[in-house]
Amino acid sequence: MMRFLRAWAWLRWRVRINAIERGGRADTIQRFTRATEVVGPVLIGLMLVPTALVAAGLGLATGYGLASGATWVEPLVHVLRIALVAVLLLTIVGPVALPSGRGLSSLPRLLLLPVPRSALFAGEIVGGLAEPWLLAAGLAALLAIAGALAAANLLVTLAAAVAALLLVAMLTGMGTLFGALLHVLMSNRRRGEWLLVGSLTAITLLSMLPMLMTTGGGTRAEREAREREIETRIATNLEEPGAGWLALLPTELYVAVLARAAGMSPGSVLPPVAGLAGASVASLGAGWLLWQRAVDAGAAPTARSRARGGWRTTSTVSSASRGLAFTFIHHVARTARGRALVLPSVLMSLVFAAMVAFRGGMDLGFAAIRDGYAVAVFGAFVGLLSPVQLWFNQFAIDRAGLTLLCLQPVTSNAILRGKMRGAAATTAALAAVPVAAGLAIGSDLSPAYWAVLVLGAMASFLVLAPLAALLSTFFPRHVDLGSIGHRSNAHPIPALLGGLLLFASAAPSFGAAIVGFRLMQNAWVAVALAGTWLLVAAALHAGLSRLAVRAFDSRREALIAVAGGR
Repeated sequence: MMRFLRAWAWLRWRVRINAIERGGRADTIQRFTRATEVVGPVLIGLMLVPTALVAAGLGLATGYGLASGATWVEPLVHVLRIALVAVLLLTIVGPVALPSGRGLSSLPRLLLLPVPRSALFAGEIVGGLAEPWLLAAGLAALLAIAGALAAANLLVTLAAAVAALLLVAMLTGMGTLFGALLHVLMSNRRRGEWLLVGSLTAITLLSMLPMLMTTGGGTRAEREAREREIETRIATNLEEPGAGWLALLPTELYVAVLARAAGMSPGSVLPPVAGLAGASVASLGAGWLLWQRAVDAGAAPTARSRARGGWRTTSTVSSASRGLAFTFIHHVARTARGRALVLPSVLMSLVFAAMVAFRGGMDLGFAAIRDGYAVAVFGAFVGLLSPVQLWFNQFAIDRAGLTLLCLQPVTSNAILRGKMRGAAATTAALAAVPVAAGLAIGSDLSPAYWAVLVLGAMASFLVLAPLAALLSTFFPRHVDLGSIGHRSNAHPIPALLGGLLLFASAAPSFGAAIVGFRLMQNAWVAVALAGTWLLVAAALHAGLSRLAVRAFDSRREALIAVAGGR
């Protein structure tokens, strides 16, 4: 078993290294692109170091305080409870919200080796420990043992050790269970796509629940009083130990083991230990059974998404551009990744519009949405931001279709124009929903505000379109649009720069509104400044488009190789 686990770890390491070294036939830019893509997770891991330090400090202090009988430990116990409940929720929704594609995707080939299924399942369990939230929980539980040992309390140390082992086993079992469940449900491609899209949309709407609870109509004083009441109620619930069915949560059982062993809570330590052991056995057993079913079903589906570069042969440049525009729209509307990008943004805009229309608005913390114009501004911005993962990887998403496209008698300029038309139609459709909702709700502002919004959105798109083509040329990434996880994400560099460039391209429009409406108190000045920025953006668009055409011409072969998965 240990030899297999060591071989498994070495295989995962070689996969990372080969991702950098495999590009012997690739050009320098492509090797750099692959290297930065692999280094990205390392940088994310370094960013998680503060979280690990906090988890370690929390576990150490809690274990020492409980074992020594300190009075200051009670707030730390409540913080530990809240953190562990968050870990439990992430373990449940993690396979859907952040699909990691753990061991199941490679099992069909591993089953050909003389390796027992129990060893493969053990590898899946150990691999689950690499999830950031499980690492943090395991580190806190381990340091709680060290803290109790430092206080020389053997009873609390023994209870912390047993509870930590059972807690980690339960969390890894649940992670494997829900990961296998996701693979079983996705055995049907269409059902799996809609499942992922629906889950991600539901998670997006649930993340808005706190804002929906704390906003509504009435005067400012009434809204503030309602917010204080909700905050007080939440704080009271968090400061009290879990009661009723909440006490049956495995994380609450873990804390109950520590508290009862230290004498902080009354009662014997055996019932929560038995409950935690039962939860661990149940999660591991159910995970094993469902994992085997996923293996027997062939693990993850291998059928390609319906969007495989559906560009059709056309006879004229104009019709070629229209065909390319339709293909980009097809990627957005007919793939799991595309729907997962656009549906949440549309629903968010509709929810915001409903909140403004029926409850008087809502607070986002950094801004307040109180009228139809605010809904339109926010929705237009989200509409430009939503398709970044596809827009800034516009050539590689065509996959094999890019090879067929480059064999057609179509100029590079026509190809880029077609891509831009598709992106323009997509962003315009996404922005039209909140703008129409905002107009229906109405606003007391003058029509000049709406003119500045339209001019600013057009200018932002003109600047972003050639930049998206340039970044897609230099940082392509082979993707599977039938997934909404990392396999469908654009390269991290253009994905990050896409949001930053959107803010930068929108800044002059916001500046025009501030100067015209606030400083000069003249609506025509604001419109004139926004129109001037639109002219400047058109000039930038022309120059950057020429650069994008040259870059595409020079890197056609590299783009075809990446799009084809080589």
